[in-house]
Amino acid sequence: MRTYLLSVTDMSTRQRVSYRCRATTFAAAMKMAEKEHPGFFAALRSAFKEGHNHAPIDT
Repeated sequence: MRTYLLSVTDMSTRQRVSYRCRATTFAAAMKMAEKEHPGFFAALRSAFKEGHNHAPIDT
């Protein structure tokens, strides 16, 4: 188990969402974060396919 801290900031609204959880994989942590904050972490799913540690998303 690892502790994951996921954080997303919407630069247009300055809204920031952070989510902390313990999971065995990053994918599992993303599923938990998406369940807790529907739609907010969705943009990260495609950015992390190659396993980036951080990724700016321009939507």
